[in-house]
Amino acid sequence: LFTVFYVPATQMASDNKLGNLANMIIVGKLLKEIGDYTEDGLNAALDKVISARHADMKEANLKAIQLGAEL
Repeated sequence: LFTVFYVPATQMASDNKLGNLANMIIVGKLLKEIGDYTEDGLNAALDKVISARHADMKEANLKAIQLGAEL
């Protein structure tokens, strides 16, 4: 059994000036559908995968994930 969702991630990223973060919008939708995550866990995961050099991108990533979760 499969459930298919339409996620206009590229358009949403463009509309929200999130550059190349369409993939994070899809992650947000996936996390919403799975429903097994916490905000603290999400923040900890982003802290691990976003290098110190790109720390300024954390807020943009969180915004993209939130957009996806709102679908």
